[in-house]
Amino acid sequence: MLKCDTFVGTAGRGLGMMEAQLRVEVDGGVRIGCARGRSLALYCHLMSRSRQQPGPQMRATFATVSTRWTWRLPASDWGKLMFASRGALTVSTNSSVWVVPPHGAVWVPALVAHEFETAPGAAMQTLYVQPGTTRRLPDTCRAVRVSPLLRELLRRALQLETLDRRNREQRNLMAILLDELAVL
Repeated sequence: MLKCDTFVGTAGRGLGMMEAQLRVEVDGGVRIGCARGRSLALYCHLMSRSRQQPGPQMRATFATVSTRWTWRLPASDWGKLMFASRGALTVSTNSSVWVVPPHGAVWVPALVAHEFETAPGAAMQTLYVQPGTTRRLPDTCRAVRVSPLLRELLRRALQLETLDRRNREQRNLMAILLDELAVL
């Protein structure tokens, strides 16, 4: 069951940020809409890979919430580094639970179903890593110590939103990010 709630958050877009009032609505579907008329899909539809152009190998997003919030996510093809930049974050899988303190992170590999809960006032950053890119990363969930270098690399990835090997600057950033994550 989904509880309808209203919260004020910050959504990342390009190099700037957009303040928006978000509202979860339940009327035969689930949507998150914002005051400026944009919407964010909670669930993606599967699409044939033959119809898709090769895309980015990493994506970065962030969210700031003013109330406690819980997301239950199915297993994904992408691995995730979930970083709590402010407030606490709790990540649960079928076998374990991690409580991530501020400035800490947890690695969730691809194909692991999980849920996470934010504390009121939390700010969370997520780096999604495509499966072919994660060969050197662990195949189990792990707590991650976020070094100052990793924190700044995540900030740069958030500014770019997506990282693609075809772009030299982004390829170099991905290589350094993966080197930092490989020492989990």
